Amino acid sequence: MQHEEISSGKHLAREVGGIIAIRRKAKGLTHAQLFEQMAIEKTMSRLETGISHHHWHALNK
Repeated sequence: MQHEEISSGKHLAREVGGIIAIRRKAKGLTHAQLFEQMAIEKTMSRLETGISHHHWHALNK
């Protein structure tokens, strides 16, 4: 049973990864560009939800 769960998880990860790759390529983004956008979105989300406050000094510059 445990082997099937691991195999299923790997299959799901490959499917999700494939979808991400297709969307990234359709938008003409490199891996680096996608990562940069994701990092910016994650930071903004944290600022907006109050999870992270240590980036405020960077916004004041």
